Formats: sequence, structure tokens, C-alpha cells
Amino acid sequence: MADEAASEKPRRVVAGADAFGSELKDTLVQYLKEKDIEVVDLGVDKYYSVAVKVASELAKEKKLSSEGPLSRGLLVCGTGVGVSIFANKFAGVYAAPCNSVDEAMNARSINNTNVLTIGAKIASTEEGKKILDAWLETSFKAPCPASDGCPWNNEIEQFLDASIQEMEMISQAALENADVGVTGDEKSISTSPATPPTSVVLLNSLLETMSHAPSPSIYDSPSLHSEARAGVGLGLTEIRAPTSGMEPRAGVREGLASIHAPINSQLSTELSTVEFDEQAPEEKGPKEATNELDEKTKHGCAICALASQREFEDVSIMPGGSWKIVREDPTSAVVRFKAGSIEPAHHHTFGHDLIVMSGNKTVWNLTTKEKFDLKTGDFLYTPAGDLHRVAYHEDTEFFLRWDGHWDIILDEDIETARAALSASSH
Repeated sequence: MADEAASEKPRRVVAGADAFGSELKDTLVQYLKEKDIEVVDLGVDKYYSVAVKVASELAKEKKLSSEGPLSRGLLVCGTGVGVSIFANKFAGVYAAPCNSVDEAMNARSINNTNVLTIGAKIASTEEGKKILDAWLETSFKAPCPASDGCPWNNEIEQFLDASIQEMEMISQAALENADVGVTGDEKSISTSPATPPTSVVLLNSLLETMSHAPSPSIYDSPSLHSEARAGVGLGLTEIRAPTSGMEPRAGVREGLASIHAPINSQLSTELSTVEFDEQAPEEKGPKEATNELDEKTKHGCAICALASQREFEDVSIMPGGSWKIVREDPTSAVVRFKAGSIEPAHHHTFGHDLIVMSGNKTVWNLTTKEKFDLKTGDFLYTPAGDLHRVAYHEDTEFFLRWDGHWDIILDEDIETARAALSASSH
């Protein structure tokens, strides 16, 4: 890897992009071909998925060569940041977002990067070409803007030479889920497995971050709306409520009509109704306030303690369900379902993370034909577009975080879902 880094342009470039970076990626791929550089274009996918595709190609080369990947990677998304995060999860892959010529030269000279990531929303087509040229033509340890255009002195050059091996050790240890220690001239890798944080630790960390977020008074404004979408399949109705200041978005499935309305109003269709009831908070006496404090302190999890004080809203399209949105976009919410409740088959525009805080539920992913029995502390990620049906075996509370603004599109009604679950149990 070090020899290739210090000498010449790559023999091959593996490229990919997400939807935001598709056009710029295509331009840069053609630009590379005009330079007689072989290009493997892996196309367009979600930013994290395409980053994994490109990085895994380089990782395969790493396994076949002691000097690391001989190819380099090119990834384009909206900012260049998202794709770099996931590309860097592979041993021997060093990606950096570069949205200027100076950044590209520094990333090659200092960090020996072998994957260039560019933000299509930041760099123009011509800027993208200049960034790519600078990155291709700058060798490891070459003069760069960070060195004021001068060669590195001997001390820094020795450090950069040593960094190749040390970075490789850290990268390999991370791949093996080991703890790494590098001290002075001694370099050691401890192979004791790292202990992953528990779901409660992760949730407490999340809530600690959220608790320090600014809380502007506009959150209390009646003009601030949430978006709610509900539908019952092709040819039926989809309901949406636009966020304040946003234009209503077009339907996501052919044949769906859209009805737009703010939260705290009744949204109804011929086959389904979603109600959001606005209730004035009742004044609490000393006894109720004490009970509320006791309820808060008995929870060990920060998110549970916060949720216990929230007013939850019933969503009638999902009988037995209620929720409280804690963040608008990307949407996060605490959700509750009563024992015996069912979520009919549905899907979302965005994927979502789920962590069960209490209770027991089963999720059937009808797209992948997988079944997940979830209990307290369990985590599940459901990809965008995957149809899934849910049954609740006891009162259940969970935390949901979508990858974008939430929506729900039903693909069957409650009775169809009950019949399907009944048939599967026989």
C-alpha cells in the first residue's frame, strides 16, 4: 500500500454514489475513462449501501495483497460525509470527504487516503474534476497546502512513514473487534473483545444528548405541525399533514390520493380515520405531582423516565396504539401498544430503528420472509419499503427512530391482518 501511495496514479477506480451524487459521479467516471483509468462503476444506492459496496471491493484486494488495495475508490453523496463514514468501516480503506483542491491534496499527502468522497451539493462539476485531479496527482508525503507547499521536514516524514503501519494495526484490530493500544515506540494489540454497550446505555446516551438540545419557544406555537400519513394500499387514500413551512409532498404510490391537514385535526377517509386530539393539561394536586415524581424515579432508563411524563396521542388507524413524537425530522418517537393489538401489513418511505423498552412483540417482515420475536432490550432495523406486520403479546413500549420524516402506508386492513395471523398459527 505504501509503495502505491507514494508512486503513481491508481490502475483502477471503483466508483459509486447515492441519488444526490449520481449525476456528478457519472461525470467523474467519464472523466476518469478519458484519462485511460479503468473504472468499475457500482451505480447508485443508499449512501451507506453504496459505500459498503465500494469499500468491500477494496477490502477484497487487501486480502490478496500484503500492500493493500491497488485500486482506489470514488464515492459521491450530498456532502461526502455519509459515504466516508461507512467506507471507513473496512480494514485497509481510508476515506476522506474532500470538497476543495486543498482538502484533496492534504488527504493524500498526510492521510494516504485511498477513497475520495465528494459532496455533490457542495462541489460543482468543474470543481469536482479539479478535486479529483488533485487527489489523483498528489502522492503520499508530497508537498501540500498543509506543508505550505514545501517538503515535509525529516521528523514529520518519519512520523508519516510510521503511520502507515500503525493505521493498519488499528484498522485490522477494529475489524477483529479488539482493543488497540499504541504507546511510544511500542505498538500492541489487545485481543480481548470489546464489550458492546447495552440498549439502556445507548438510550441514556441519546437522551442525554437530546436533553441538552435547545428548546425554542416556537415548539409551543399552534402553527407548528407534524406530518402524519396513513393509507390503506393501492387505489385507496393516503393522509398527510405537512410540517409547518413545508410544501405538501406528492404521493409515494401510484393511485394514492393525498389529503393534507395539520396535526390536532381529524383526518378521515372512506376506509380509515386518524385522530389527533388536543387536550388541555389538567392541573395536578400535590398528591398527583408526588406520584408523578415517584414514577419518574423508579425508571432506570432515562427515556422511560421522560416518557412517563408525556401525554401520548391515540392513533385510531392502529387500534390500541399511542405515541409521542420527541423529534420531528428525522422523526423519533416513543410508542405504546396494548396487549392483543395488531399492526396490519404496512411499509415506510424510510427505514427505522426500534428498541423495545418493555413488553413483548413479534414482527413479521413480509418482504424478506423473516420473523422477529422481540422482548425488552431487543433492537430491530426495518429497511425502507419492507412490508411488515406486528402482533403485541403484552403491553409494549418502544423507541422508534426513522431515517427521515416518518410516514406509514398500510397494505392491508386490520381484519385481513387478523385472518393472516390466525391462519399462520394453525
